[in-house]
Amino acid sequence: IYHEKYSGNKLKVKINRGELKYKNSECKIKFKSKGLAIISVYGIDGESEKLLAVKKYQVKDIPLPKILFFGKQSGKISKNELINQKYLSLSETLGNENIFKIKGFEIKRIRKNNDSNSFETHINSGEKFDKQSKTIFKNTKNGDILIFGNIQVESLDGRISVLPSIIFNII
Repeated sequence: IYHEKYSGNKLKVKINRGELKYKNSECKIKFKSKGLAIISVYGIDGESEKLLAVKKYQVKDIPLPKILFFGKQSGKISKNELINQKYLSLSETLGNENIFKIKGFEIKRIRKNNDSNSFETHINSGEKFDKQSKTIFKNTKNGDILIFGNIQVESLDGRISVLPSIIFNII
């Protein structure tokens, strides 16, 4: 924030729907709720405050990203494509900014032959596939089904959301 008459320590910023965080010469706003946000800038003259500017913004929730595996949300995937993947990825929500990160997810393998060991489940932390996930991928066979579920993502403000499952048929 700059004003030709008032230096940085003679400026005061107020916001009705959030909090201000100052770091070095930057001022970041963390909105607490959606709706109309009003930001007011005051110049400080001794004991009095002079209103210099008012800006109004409509605050909205950031849309959740889509989860992608091999660039797809579902469908058929070959075993070769499967074992060459290193991680799950997210679609962009606002330009190129990484607003969300993957905290973890569950992998369910349903084998084509419905015997007593037809289900295999594993919980993977983070976006990269761990050793057990890679083992599940290596053991898949044509006709198996892989479900990536309980996909937890964290936004910049620390909010955790669960994305819909994605399902793949191994070909």
